Amino acid sequence: AFTDFAANYERQVSVEDIVTHGRIDRVADFGVVEHTAMCDKMEQSGIFNRVLTADELQNLGNYFVRLPSEVAMRLFAAIPRGEGEGNPGAINVAAFYGITADNGQQVSEVVMTSI
Repeated sequence: AFTDFAANYERQVSVEDIVTHGRIDRVADFGVVEHTAMCDKMEQSGIFNRVLTADELQNLGNYFVRLPSEVAMRLFAAIPRGEGEGNPGAINVAAFYGITADNGQQVSEVVMTSI
């Protein structure tokens, strides 16, 4: 188990790597299964249970526009499920929808073309 962990250590990516630090480069060679696991990890982390900062939303948008469409829709559906005082899920998804990623793609366009 340790040998496997050591061999795959560089492929270990945390939610914070993506959302907080914007390390999209860490997932450049991910496939659908790994991206799906990252989306699940994000939802399970509880990060959507609070209102995300503008930088966090931007980092999430930069990741989102690079996802395969089926994974993008999975992530987009997870954001409004955030629970907490002040309805952070609704606040996050409304702000997220208006994000333009660093490559010029708009989250709203990706959502509309992925439906």
